[in-house]
Amino acid sequence: MKKDDLSFGQLMTPEELSGYLRISKSTIYKLTSKGLLPGFKVGDSWRYDGGEILSLIRGGKINKRE
Repeated sequence: MKKDDLSFGQLMTPEELSGYLRISKSTIYKLTSKGLLPGFKVGDSWRYDGGEILSLIRGGKINKRE
């Protein structure tokens, strides 16, 4: 998945997001708990809006390796 493939309303699981950002799933949870990644819970599972993640990347608040 390329960074321009994300859109607002496209929901990602922690597993999908960790693959996209190329960081571990535990880092996804740590960044979420610190408020650095916007996410929300559906039952016991976290979900992330692809467009919000893309905005963070474009705004330079997340450094994604190409």
